[in-house]
Amino acid sequence: MDLLVALASGFTLGGLHAFDADHVAAVSALATRSNRASTAVRLGLMWGLGHSAVLLSAGGAIVVLRLSVPESIQALAETGVGFLLVGLGLWTLWRVRFEWHQHLHHHAHDGMDHFHVHSHRDGEHHDHEHRHRHSMLAIGAAHGLAGTGAVVVMIPLALTQTPLTAILFLACFGAGTMLAMAAFSLMVNAAVQAAKSVRTLSIIRAVAGGSSLLIGVLWISERIL
Repeated sequence: MDLLVALASGFTLGGLHAFDADHVAAVSALATRSNRASTAVRLGLMWGLGHSAVLLSAGGAIVVLRLSVPESIQALAETGVGFLLVGLGLWTLWRVRFEWHQHLHHHAHDGMDHFHVHSHRDGEHHDHEHRHRHSMLAIGAAHGLAGTGAVVVMIPLALTQTPLTAILFLACFGAGTMLAMAAFSLMVNAAVQAAKSVRTLSIIRAVAGGSSLLIGVLWISERIL
């Protein structure tokens, strides 16, 4: 019974932990770049996989080798995540400016001049998806090294009686995180699909980028000041 409680607690805490502000901001910034639900879900899963792999590795080492993470390293990792969020937000906002820049393309057809409105939208380019998945994996791993994840995980680890129970708890924590973030990415994609114009879609992406930038600045300010 104690084992089932630990596993259920790990899964639930992992799902709740996925919705931390810094996690949501980072995933939103990239998930809004996808126009397909399947791709958005994969992005969420990749973030959760990177996040969970780091926590499982670090937590397993702490349990088996009885290690501890120095506060200086934890603070450095959290500051790094802040800069990562700032960079991701700036990148998203920079890409949005192309979507707002529309111009006329001119060509001749059957002896007549034609003009077409053209917008630099990149959401349809599937060659970016592979790179975005790798980016999301790295971002998830970075989040696994910093933030409230360490606090959420260390409390149950300290209370568990066996290393096996602790590792199983971490595995369920990771599974809950992955599924919750995949569901959130799907929700973000639904908002993207509901956008009826280039401008509405750009606003959604601008809000995601601005949120990532703001949260990153707050993270850096809190850790440095």
